[in-house]
Amino acid sequence: MAEKKITMKELWPQIFKAFDTDNDGQISKKEINEALTKAGVCLTPIVKIIEISDTNNDSIVTKAEWDSMYPEMIKKSGEPPPQTIEFTKKMIANLNMKSENQ
Repeated sequence: MAEKKITMKELWPQIFKAFDTDNDGQISKKEINEALTKAGVCLTPIVKIIEISDTNNDSIVTKAEWDSMYPEMIKKSGEPPPQTIEFTKKMIANLNMKSENQ
């Protein structure tokens, strides 16, 4: 049986959960930097996206801000290509594995 194609929309909540390491329902800049560093991801484009999503400029991205960022991102850039989705899946798995081993 073929593996079900997963979309970025389905991955979006998982990304938030992987970044929200203290499970307080929001992502601080520190959590973002730590997660992306652990995942080996270039911070610059991600930090820009996070800055845009922090609509009240408190340096924290709430779940509501995160969720509202997705439709805006898709409207501006379209659906991400399959390789971006695959990379994102691997990043989430890597972050989850590192969290379990701590």
